[in-house]
Amino acid sequence: MMKLFRRKKKKEENVQNKQNIEEVLEHVVARENFTESPEFRKQTEHEMLGYCQEIIETIRDLEETKSEYRVVTDYLNDIQKIKDIPPDAQKEIRDTASNVAKLNKARDIYLNTSQKISDTQFLQIQQEEKEIPEAIRRLEANETYEAAIRRDMNYLEGEKQEWIYCMDEIKTELRNMRIFSYVLFAIFVVFLAVILMLEGIWNVDTKWMFTLLAVSATIGGFFLYFRQQRDRAQLKQCEANINRAILLLNKIKYRYVNTKNAVDYACEKYHVHNSKELTYIWEQYLEAVKEKEQYLQTNEELDYYNSRLVKRLKKYKLYDSKIWVSNPEAICDDREMVEVQHNLIVRRQKLRERLEVGTKNILQMRKDIGEIAKAQKELVPELKEIIASIDSLVKES
Repeated sequence: MMKLFRRKKKKEENVQNKQNIEEVLEHVVARENFTESPEFRKQTEHEMLGYCQEIIETIRDLEETKSEYRVVTDYLNDIQKIKDIPPDAQKEIRDTASNVAKLNKARDIYLNTSQKISDTQFLQIQQEEKEIPEAIRRLEANETYEAAIRRDMNYLEGEKQEWIYCMDEIKTELRNMRIFSYVLFAIFVVFLAVILMLEGIWNVDTKWMFTLLAVSATIGGFFLYFRQQRDRAQLKQCEANINRAILLLNKIKYRYVNTKNAVDYACEKYHVHNSKELTYIWEQYLEAVKEKEQYLQTNEELDYYNSRLVKRLKKYKLYDSKIWVSNPEAICDDREMVEVQHNLIVRRQKLRERLEVGTKNILQMRKDIGEIAKAQKELVPELKEIIASIDSLVKES
C-alpha cells in the first residue's frame, strides 16, 4: 500500500516571496550585527530583531508547507480523474496495472529474502528517495537544536527557582532584622531606665554606664542599618535576575515549539521515532535497492508494462502518472484506492493544521513586536523598515 506521495518541486512558484524573505533576513542579520556595536547595543532592539528573524523562518516553513499541501491536493485530484475514466478504457488500465502488480509481487518475493525493512517503509523511501538524505540531516539538526533548547529552558527554570528561593530567604532575614531591632530598642530603653534609677535614687556614678550603653546602641544600630541596606540591594538584584530568566524563557519557547513541531512532523511522516531509526531504514533501503537493481536488469517485461501503464494514464492529464507504477494495486483494487485517498486526506489535514499553527505563531510574534514598539518613544529607521518588510511578508503569506 502506498502511504505517501513523492513531493515535486515547483520551481516557478513563490519565487518572489522567497526572494523577499532572503532580502529581509539579510537585512535583519546586517542590522543585528550593527546593533552589536557599543553605540547601539539596546536590549529592546535585539529582542524585536529576534522576533523578526523568527517570523521570517516561520514564513519560510509555511511556504514549504503550502507547496507540499498543493502537491497532496494534486494527487487527490489525480485519484478523482482515475475514477472518472470511461469503463472501457478503465478496464484496459486495470489489466495493465494488474500485470504490473503481479510482476511487482514476483520481484518482492526475491527482494524480501534479504530485506530488513517493511514493504511500506520501502515504498515510502522509494517515493521520496531524493529527499531522504536532506531529511535525515535536517531531522538530526532539529533534534540537536531541540535538545539544546530544552537544556537551556531547564537551566533557566532552575536559575529562576534558585533566585526565587534566595529572594524568600532575604525577605525572611529582613523580617527577622526588623524584629531584632525592636528587641534591641526595648533592651536599650530598659537599661537606660535602670541607669537613671541608679543615678537618681542611689546617687551611683553612671557615666561609664551611659558611655557603654551609647557605644553598644551605636554599634547595634549601624550593624542593623548596613545589614538591611545590603539585604535590600540583594533583594533588588534577585528580582532583576528573575525577570531576566523569565524574559529569556519566553523568548526561546517560540523556537522550541517550532523545532518540536518540525521534529514531530518528520518522525510522523516517515513513521520513525528519531533520526537514528530513519538513518537505519535508509541504509537498509539502499541495500535493498542494490539487490533490486540486479533483479530489474533482467525484468524487461515489468519495464514494458510500467511504461504502458504510464502512457495510458498520461492521456488523462494526471499531475503525476509515474507514481502509480509504485502502487498499481490501487488502480486495480478499489479498496486500495480508498485507503490511498484516505491517507492523502489525513496528510493534507495535518498540513492544514501545521499552516494554522504557523500562522498563529506569526501573528502572536507580530503582536509581541507591536507591544514592545509601543513601549519605545522612538524606533531607529532601520528597525522601522524591517518591521514594515515583515508586515508585507505576513500579508503575502
